[in-house]
Amino acid sequence: MLIRKNRSVIMPAYTQFAEVYDSYTGNRDYSSWADYILSLWEKYEIKPRKVLELACGTGSLVSELRARGFDTDGLDMSLAMLELAVEKVPGANFHHQDMRLMDLDGNFDSVVCFFDGMNYLLDEKDLEKVFRNVKYHLRDGGLFIFDLLSIHALKTLFESRKVIRNSPYTVVSEAKMQKNNQVMDFLLKFSFKDSGEKFNELHRFRGYDIRTVVSLLEMNDFELVAKFGGYTQNPPKSNSERIVFVARKS
Repeated sequence: MLIRKNRSVIMPAYTQFAEVYDSYTGNRDYSSWADYILSLWEKYEIKPRKVLELACGTGSLVSELRARGFDTDGLDMSLAMLELAVEKVPGANFHHQDMRLMDLDGNFDSVVCFFDGMNYLLDEKDLEKVFRNVKYHLRDGGLFIFDLLSIHALKTLFESRKVIRNSPYTVVSEAKMQKNNQVMDFLLKFSFKDSGEKFNELHRFRGYDIRTVVSLLEMNDFELVAKFGGYTQNPPKSNSERIVFVARKS
């Protein structure tokens, strides 16, 4: 079931890109991510019955978690992505909302957000809004598990220009850090071989200092349980590409 609440959607990202999203990101191992989330639930001794994924996209991780027996909803601000999610995961509840403004019925035992979704929040105030909303939607003792691309990753891992030729389309990506060295502009230029159709989408990512993230979590009554480098259970390093945060609602 798709719940559409357009009033809270204020950004146009992932519109035409939705059509090719799964093929463009085909190397993502959603099954391993689901297993990783389960390992954290077990490690921190929760057995969630109801789960919410923020920035769920086309529903691949929702599908993996539901296949493992967890009643999982998805939330995303892109209607185009959610229309694909509904087809991929029939029977799941998908919510068309902005996670900064989300207002859902009921509560969840765990909320998760993986693979850059939180990096689209370009202002600390927006990040704090999401933390506040997650708190309201989590049951006491529930876990909030999310990742963030590190500032190091934004500065070093994205090539300034890259061309990918993937039948039936070619995509040129152009990455550029803004002067503040925290926000990266990532422009995708798609060109389809058969139809000649072309479109561009600009995506912006912000990196956050770990101390800032922890401070905002604590302001919203979360206890930081752990932080890891990448999808591991090892402490983050200065060159970690992603930081995974595990926070418990106090």
